[in-house]
Amino acid sequence: MKVPRLRLWLATGLVAVTGAVGALTAPAAHAATGCRVDYSVTNQWPGGFGANVSITNLGDPINGWRLSWSFSAGQTITQLWNGSMTQSGAQVTVADAGYNGALATGASTSFGFNGASSGANPVPASFTLNGTACTGGVNASPSSPASPSVSPSAGPSSPGTSSKPCDLYAAGGTPCVAAHSTTRALYRSYTGNLYQVRRSSDNATRNIAVLAAGGVANAAAQDSFCAGTTCVITVVYDQSGRGNDLWYQGPGGAGGRDTPATATSESLTVGGSKAYSLYIK
Repeated sequence: MKVPRLRLWLATGLVAVTGAVGALTAPAAHAATGCRVDYSVTNQWPGGFGANVSITNLGDPINGWRLSWSFSAGQTITQLWNGSMTQSGAQVTVADAGYNGALATGASTSFGFNGASSGANPVPASFTLNGTACTGGVNASPSSPASPSVSPSAGPSSPGTSSKPCDLYAAGGTPCVAAHSTTRALYRSYTGNLYQVRRSSDNATRNIAVLAAGGVANAAAQDSFCAGTTCVITVVYDQSGRGNDLWYQGPGGAGGRDTPATATSESLTVGGSKAYSLYIK
């Protein structure tokens, strides 16, 4: 018997929310900022230590973060994971690693590091996230003055500035706990990677990001990387910042073998730009 093949599309994006969605309220007219940082020394040894840092976003969703602080006893970072680091004297800044850059309201992420110390190793006194002091509370920036009313435009909203599915869910009090798409951002401020491709010629991989914040996939980058060979999709990244990435699992354990989806089986147009759906037989 011939079994019809199954097509799994991520053309418009798959999202998971914390509860059932009722009426969605409009987003606030001002941005709320706030964060909490939990810094803990996990172990110490003569001349060194390990630490873990957890960031919780208490304000509006952000896409891309930079956490800064100052060491007060001459400590230096020697190795760091789940982020990228720069240090100048006592001043340290850690940026997201791309896959953990989007933080919805109430979402958390963490990174760890090993450091060198010459004795005392006090916990940093304060932290700033994207320039905002992390006090454990929320501050709302003042609303902008009222502007003269303007007639609505007849054209569609700009893809990068209009609300995306996860913005609408968050406004309704049910933020996305996972957000996957191979074709577009599901947050208006998302600038990270959508998925990863692997080419057959040398097994090299490349992350495919959006063209602009809140925009569509950079299909041209995939076409260039996969030119003259074939590519498969190995990871679809979670845009919610919660780390729920979808990975290709490899050989199955029930008599079958999973194969990754080809990266170029089906293309479509999203917002006037080319993109690829996730096609699985």
